[in-house]
Amino acid sequence: MQKLEESGQFQNFCRMSPEDFDHLLSLTSDKIRKSSTNFRDSIPAYDKLAVTLRFLATGDAYESLMYFTKMSKSTTCNAISEALATRGSSCLDFFGGIVVWPDRSNVEGCHCGVVFLNPTEAAGRQQNVPFVFVANDAFPLQRHIMKPYPGTHAREFEKQIYNYRLSRARRIVENAFGILSAVFRVLRKPLLLQPDKASLIVMTCVYLHNYLMKRKASRKLYNSPGMMDRIEDVVVIPGQWRNMDRLSSFLPLPNTGQRHTLQCENIRKEFSD
Repeated sequence: MQKLEESGQFQNFCRMSPEDFDHLLSLTSDKIRKSSTNFRDSIPAYDKLAVTLRFLATGDAYESLMYFTKMSKSTTCNAISEALATRGSSCLDFFGGIVVWPDRSNVEGCHCGVVFLNPTEAAGRQQNVPFVFVANDAFPLQRHIMKPYPGTHAREFEKQIYNYRLSRARRIVENAFGILSAVFRVLRKPLLLQPDKASLIVMTCVYLHNYLMKRKASRKLYNSPGMMDRIEDVVVIPGQWRNMDRLSSFLPLPNTGQRHTLQCENIRKEFSD
């Protein structure tokens, strides 16, 4: 690792600057450090964190990681599991952050997490509505899935504004998770793990995304210029992450019905009003 720092390849290896790596290590070292015994020395917390970040950055199998870590497959697996478990520790404050719609509309400051503001809290509404995911026309309108109104609605400004804000919110989330999967490429491969371990990996990547977006030393490295979508003269310019290889960790969506209930329509109307 010291050679990587000297050659300037550390950022590519761990997806962050050496300064932020040291800061992250100071937050997690007490959780992953173990005492040495008379029979063998313990694995340094530095190495555990480094191999974990490399695993998240590449998605390489444990067998591949063991060759450069000089640790056995089982030891590599245990080291990564211990480091991933620190996401629930007291250092959580450094990893927080959510996307809230419609108030947080600045793409440059977006963080992962799809949580949407209840209109009752935002605008003094009386009707309770659920938290929802934003979607496009490929998805059906459901109680927890909001999609745009079909058509142009030139004379119906409420629907037009709703469609604009919904699309803007969806683009923010797409950029956040697009950058996330572009940097932490473990998300671009099938996770051949137990569901609880896979969930832990995904949430760790989300926390690291928010952490790196807040750190000055790694922010430009993590979110380089041109990586996100941008708007020029009312035209959306796609971000660089959209030009990367097609994800192999997702299956094609099946065709779904487009009919929805009156309750779903009322929820969408409450958001549009």
